[in-house]
Amino acid sequence: MPAFRSWYTNWSELSYLSNLIENLNSQFRKVSNSISAYPSDDTLLKVFYLSGKNI
Repeated sequence: MPAFRSWYTNWSELSYLSNLIENLNSQFRKVSNSISAYPSDDTLLKVFYLSGKNI
């Protein structure tokens, strides 16, 4: 059963990481949909950076 215990431990960590990524993507979607057009790609990257710092 050590293999199962190891798999279960890693799976719970992977699940936690997956939830973090999904939450971050959700936050980025909210921010990017709030403004319909960005003047440049750099502007969008700056908005993502700043929204990531607020999380």
